[in-house]
Amino acid sequence: MYSSVITLANSIIGVSILAMPYCYKQCGIILATLMVILSGTIVKLACHLLIKSAIMARRRNIENLAFHTHGPIGKLLVELGIIGYLIGTSIAFFVVMGDLGPPLIASLAGMEPSYNLRLIILTGLGLFVALPLSLLRNIESLQIICASSIMFYLTVVFRVVLEAAPALTSSQWLEGVA
Repeated sequence: MYSSVITLANSIIGVSILAMPYCYKQCGIILATLMVILSGTIVKLACHLLIKSAIMARRRNIENLAFHTHGPIGKLLVELGIIGYLIGTSIAFFVVMGDLGPPLIASLAGMEPSYNLRLIILTGLGLFVALPLSLLRNIESLQIICASSIMFYLTVVFRVVLEAAPALTSSQWLEGVA
């Protein structure tokens, strides 16, 4: 159970670290905060209803719950939704790595970023990172990696807060708020 919570937290925190600043920039502080609160409330309610229905139906996973409540079509739709989510996650991973990897590798190696470098990085990540991870039978073995990445996220947030502290305390940032 603990490893599932760590893995879920890792996936949520990883995406939100990238998405939240952009959302706040586009929506503004008040609307973005209201949307985060509303989204959190809806997610909490949906999880509560799923857990309550799973307990009442005595089903241990969402696929069996969908099969119990909606038959084979419900189970198929849940499985297609999970597949779509996983494909979307994979695409987002490769887009981010394709955008951030070549400049980073090029600056470390002292060369110019190019399309060929991007192709090599994405192929290497696909063959030597994504493929072995997708072939794991027991995802519990990734618990240490997920916990370490959460610690990395906390380090990044701590550093951003430390670097932003002088600007936040001077109140000059209020002039740029829309």
